[in-house]
Order: sequence, then structure tokens, then C-alpha cells
Amino acid sequence: MQQLALDTLDLAVQRGASYADVRAIERRTEDLRVKNGQPERSTLEESAGLGVRVLADGAWGFAASSDLSGEALATTVDRALDAARAASQIQVEPLQLLPRPGEIGMYATPVERDPFAMPIEVRLALLIACCEAMQRRPAVRIAQAH
Repeated sequence: MQQLALDTLDLAVQRGASYADVRAIERRTEDLRVKNGQPERSTLEESAGLGVRVLADGAWGFAASSDLSGEALATTVDRALDAARAASQIQVEPLQLLPRPGEIGMYATPVERDPFAMPIEVRLALLIACCEAMQRRPAVRIAQAH
């Protein structure tokens, strides 16, 4: 993914951006739901995408895509540049950034235990126990946990 982001960054500069940054996101989520002590839904989703921010003709432009093919990313760069150039038409004064060296960084949410490594049976048992605890109160008619 890092090389894809670097290639997209190079393309933005080649096509006229005076500044560009690219942010790549990879996400993995699970939705596990229990209603009244019974499993109701379980979905696992993985997604990825790139966001491209450019400065062109003194104005900002941004575009993003979840399609990571070369053609789609080229189109995303062009959309960001088009947005910047359109914004420059109404901007009173062009924005100029001070020169500084490029940076590459990465962030991952810190976790002590990988929740995806925990067996689904353990996670389901916890949600079922939560529903049971809620239903100990007579006023609770429907208990949901997710």
C-alpha cells in the first residue's frame, strides 16, 4: 500500500500539483450482534482507500477512492487537481506553503490484545452474558448487545 501511495503522490506532482499528500487507509471491522441471547448477525469487512490532497494554482483540492487500480487512482488525482483549479478561480489570494522536506508516516491503533485473534465463540459468549444480565431486570423486554 505504501508504494501505491508513493506512486500516486508522484503522479499528482507530475500532473501539476505544487504540493500533494496521499493518505492510505486499510480498515478491518467486525459486527457481531446478539438479541435476547440469540446470535443475530455476524459480518467481517475489510476495506481500503486512498485520499489525495493537492495544492494547485494556489488552492486546495481533494479526492478519494476505494478503487486502488492505477486507472482509478489517476482519475482521483485528476479530480483533486480539478477541484483545486476550480477553487483557485474564486480564491482571492493564492496560497503558498513554505518549503519543507517530504515525510512518510504510519499510524496503527494500539491494542493490547488483537480482538480478531479471540475466538468468535468467546466473543459471542460475552455478548450473550450481557443480554442475560440486562434481562434480569423485569422492565427489560428486549436485550441487544453488539
